[in-house]
Amino acid sequence: MKTKKIAASILAVMMSAAALAGCGGSGGESVSENKDTVDIAKVDGVVLTSEADAEDSHAVIGDVEVTIGDAKLIEQNGSDVAVVEFTFKNNGDAETCFTGVLSADGFQDEAQLVPTVISGVDGIDMLSLSQNIGKGQQISVNKAYRLKNKDDIFELQVTEITNGTDEPQSITKYYSIPQ
Repeated sequence: MKTKKIAASILAVMMSAAALAGCGGSGGESVSENKDTVDIAKVDGVVLTSEADAEDSHAVIGDVEVTIGDAKLIEQNGSDVAVVEFTFKNNGDAETCFTGVLSADGFQDEAQLVPTVISGVDGIDMLSLSQNIGKGQQISVNKAYRLKNKDDIFELQVTEITNGTDEPQSITKYYSIPQ
């Protein structure tokens, strides 16, 4: 058990470091490749339901547009994990990536969930979060969260990363977990 906690802590630190390091990769042809690697419909899991409609799940935040999309529940290393797909569009002049301008946090029962890395699952590409895209380009990205339980609502909040002087904009979507 202690080994799992240490591994989870190391993984969380690595994900945080990657997010702080900024964006990587390039726009161009890798954006078209992204369409084949990120597709929540390909993920073998249980669909999480939401009462939010498309308009409630979409926001223009700063120079980007984001839509909180579908989510699925999968089992990963003995834990229940919610995988969420986002659509991310760059309306700014400079190349950017999802993690360079937005923070996506999951919550259950007011406690923040631990993000987790998923690999080797068809339809999930965790590197998509740090993929640069140019002006006018749009991609899909995935992020995964280890759930506390299957009883509480899963809350997903996307917040603008600001320099601290402005009030950040955000959007929230709630998912129910089928029993």
